[in-house]
Amino acid sequence: MKKKKVTSNFGFSLAALIGMCITKHVFMLRDAAEFLARGIDALRIAAFETLTNDVLALPTDTELLEEQKDKNTEKDAAKIVVIAAIQLVMGIVEAKDAKSTSKYKRFGTGDLSKADDNKIIVIAERVVRVGTANLARYAPVLTAPMLTDITTKLNLYRTDLEEAHDATANRDEAAESRVQQQNDLYDELSALCLVGKNIWVSVSEAKYRDYIIYQNPAEQTHFVGYIPAMVLKLIVERSFLPGTQVRLYNPGTTAIKFGLVLNENDEITGGVDVGIGITMDIPIENLGAITHTFLKVKNMDPARGRFEFTVL
Repeated sequence: MKKKKVTSNFGFSLAALIGMCITKHVFMLRDAAEFLARGIDALRIAAFETLTNDVLALPTDTELLEEQKDKNTEKDAAKIVVIAAIQLVMGIVEAKDAKSTSKYKRFGTGDLSKADDNKIIVIAERVVRVGTANLARYAPVLTAPMLTDITTKLNLYRTDLEEAHDATANRDEAAESRVQQQNDLYDELSALCLVGKNIWVSVSEAKYRDYIIYQNPAEQTHFVGYIPAMVLKLIVERSFLPGTQVRLYNPGTTAIKFGLVLNENDEITGGVDVGIGITMDIPIENLGAITHTFLKVKNMDPARGRFEFTVL
């Protein structure tokens, strides 16, 4: 039976999921006593943070795709080298036996230029085998080292071909594993947020809202979190309307910087620095180009920091 493809069980981007998990984790730490009363201890909350970091650390499909491309480039280059070695031998054969003769055709190189990756192996081995059996006929121009050279280059090609196949398989397997781990993270987020909502449903409307999982990141307006020392962290991926007012707050003990960037892996260029204990209400454009959709925060100091970001 064909294995069922693993698909994402949440309807927003990975960046949004990670940002949501980071924010909710801070609320869970704040409400640790209430969670413990509901059977959720500090170890489970810590495990949730670990799972979030593990998912964040997974290689992206872009990384694996580039590795796959590199391996295919190496394989194709090695294939060209093998073909060149075969053509050298066949040039010697043709000097004695025309292409139309059976003696030339027995080398089996008629479709060399169109041969796929696996057919090249068959052709190369046949040229070495037939050439070795007929060395005397093409001597002294054709030599055993020429045939050995084909074998040597063919072995290198085989290695590159296997690595290219492995890179393709690794990418496919990693994609499925990545989706499964993301689903596991979302499931745990959902379970813990359900507990959080149950804690505050009849006690505090504001804290109840802290545990709502927004299917559209644009609906979420308040983000909080910790930032490891000297780390650049993604808060959320979303679009902002021109003129949107936002509040930046640094409740920690380290200097931090907020900024909008074009790509998920980009560093903040420009942005806004926020000192310890400072709150700033500014237009979103101060953080970067309005066309940039990745909101990030950077801890500028060698100690763990905190941040709060609010869309007003």
